[in-house]
Amino acid sequence: MTIKEALTKATKKLETEKIASASLDAELLLALALKKSREFLFTYPEQKLTYLQRKKLEKLIKKRADQTPLSYLTGFKEFYGLSFIVSPKVLVPRPLTEELVERALEELKSLKKGQNRPLKVAEIGTGSGCLIISLIKELQKTEDLTAFEFYATDISKAALKVAKKNAKKHEADNYITFFKGDLLKPLKNKKLDLILANLPYLTKEDVAKESSIKKEPEGALIGDYNNFFKQIDSLTYQPLIIYEDKGGINLYS
Repeated sequence: MTIKEALTKATKKLETEKIASASLDAELLLALALKKSREFLFTYPEQKLTYLQRKKLEKLIKKRADQTPLSYLTGFKEFYGLSFIVSPKVLVPRPLTEELVERALEELKSLKKGQNRPLKVAEIGTGSGCLIISLIKELQKTEDLTAFEFYATDISKAALKVAKKNAKKHEADNYITFFKGDLLKPLKNKKLDLILANLPYLTKEDVAKESSIKKEPEGALIGDYNNFFKQIDSLTYQPLIIYEDKGGINLYS
């Protein structure tokens, strides 16, 4: 089987299973199976696949056809211009969440005015760490990072492991202190200035209706902000909060 034939077959299989980006996904998975670039596929369309390459491609296409997110198969996802490690232990970063980074950058400019101490910024439920890491990398372009303290929490040990890998990959590990725990509880002794959160906000019914997310961790999808805001209400100070829910990006203060 040639590259061209394999690509045609893989695309048809994904189209049959109603994968929206069937053609692109087939290209990326074939490139992954061959350990080559997408450009290679079109430069050498008549090159034949080995037996092991065919088997690897078949396995990848089968998983993708069964709604396994492409990012779980490739092991990475682009977010805010950066490449992040992802695994089935964390939610796949979404384009909408990039708006949360933009809003945080805007608010930090205002918060920083007149301050003579480091601003404390925390992400609650960090998952892959893409949000706070992207924020740090963007701030690094124009700001002295010693003017900030960054924290990130997650209740999942496995998710924190992924987040720490991403922090190291993007040379942000020296700037973030990670905590394992329930929402804000690990930070109860910190007087935070800005809190970022993209917590679970879907219902079981929502997830059941959307087959494309059924392979993502349920704990990162199903939930609400009730406990989060209960913990916020118990604080003796009022931080600025930027969070994402069904309504999009929200500001709470």
